[in-house]
Amino acid sequence: METTAEVRLSIGTRAYRIRSDDTYLRAMRRGTLHRIEAAVRRALGAHRFEPRMARLYSTLVRPQDVALDVGANIGCTSILFAQLARRVVAFEPVPKTFAHWQRNIQASGHPNCFGMNVALGDENKTSQINYTESNRSGAFVSDSVVGAGESATIEVRRLDDLVASLDLPAVDFVKIDVEGYERKVIEGGWSTIAANRCLVQLELNAWCLNAMHRTSLPDFLDFLLDRFPLVYCVVKSSYADLRKIPVRWFVMHKNIIEQRFKEVVVGFDASRLERFYSEYTEVA
Repeated sequence: METTAEVRLSIGTRAYRIRSDDTYLRAMRRGTLHRIEAAVRRALGAHRFEPRMARLYSTLVRPQDVALDVGANIGCTSILFAQLARRVVAFEPVPKTFAHWQRNIQASGHPNCFGMNVALGDENKTSQINYTESNRSGAFVSDSVVGAGESATIEVRRLDDLVASLDLPAVDFVKIDVEGYERKVIEGGWSTIAANRCLVQLELNAWCLNAMHRTSLPDFLDFLLDRFPLVYCVVKSSYADLRKIPVRWFVMHKNIIEQRFKEVVVGFDASRLERFYSEYTEVA
């Protein structure tokens, strides 16, 4: 039986006490660190939360933004967004996980975070979410696939239907990490995303798309390319334009065969990405 663990975690510019009852925090604590990163951790007295993603988000999220954290897990990314943005709205469907999100956000002292215990999708309905009790960060909603572990009944809502009730003046940035359910989230929030010309960061995960949703990576990429003028894959300090056909084939190969090249940024306006362009170099 898993017991609650607490880790001192450096998120953005501050350290926090983060709690969970699955293996998520222990896996982070056991992760292999570069020597320089390990030295920074020792100096801070805390483990660092996803430094590469933190760096990327710092170029995408602005102080005046309203940011959405879709698939918020136990709250680490929401806490980071609370430092970067004016307002954060998070969505986490697994009830046990959401309880830890609430506790961690409350303990963080950030008043600009609001959370909902729902999934986002393309229709309003009651559904099932599948997960393993030892690692709920991999939980997935599927209309047709039953997972090998536990499941819970959840509510799924369309973002377009929630925006008015949340009294959001605008939505500027959307992070989506929902184990292959990204297309459903975008379709259910497309009016909001298109009207606000949102910048979106999401995960490109061939395994989740295929095994959990019976769709292919090329189909999902075609969907993104049809909807968004800008579609970039981000790797370390570089980005690749997925509108370039040779680049797209290379990225698909690496993603499918090696489970790499997963981080994608999509949007409408190059002017919205000035800081991103200044810190990341385009590769052919």
